[in-house]
Amino acid sequence: MQETFLRYAQHDAPFAGEEHKRAWLLRVATNLCKDLLKSAASRNESLDSLREDTQYDVEDESADDGSAALERSELMAALRSLDDKYRLVLYLTYYEGYTAAQVSKVLGMPENTVYTNLSRGKKMLRGVLEHGKRVG
Repeated sequence: MQETFLRYAQHDAPFAGEEHKRAWLLRVATNLCKDLLKSAASRNESLDSLREDTQYDVEDESADDGSAALERSELMAALRSLDDKYRLVLYLTYYEGYTAAQVSKVLGMPENTVYTNLSRGKKMLRGVLEHGKRVG
C-alpha cells in the first residue's frame, strides 16, 4: 500500500477525473502485488533465514512450558535437516497456514507437486524425529 501511494505522489501527469485516478491507483496496486508474488525473493526464501525468528519464539515460550518448547525446538531442528523443497512446503503449510494452492503460487510449482512434496516431507520428518535419520 505504501509503495502504491509513493508512486501516486511521484506521478506527474494529470488525471482525467476521479474515476481515472481511482482506476490508476487500483492498477498500480494490482501490478505491485503481482510483482511481489513472482519476485525471486519471495519464492526462494529458505527456512534457514527464518530460523532466528523461530528460535526467538521458542525461547520466549520456554518460560511457560519447557517440554513444549523442547518439542518445538526438536521439530525445527528436524525440519531444518530436510531439503529445501520439502522444508519450504511443510513450513508454509503447517507454520504459516497456507493452502496447497497458495503454496503452489508462491513457490511457482504445480499444485500436485506441492501435495507430493508434503507427503514425502512428512515421511522424511517422521523418520528424522523417530530414528534420527532421513527416510526416503
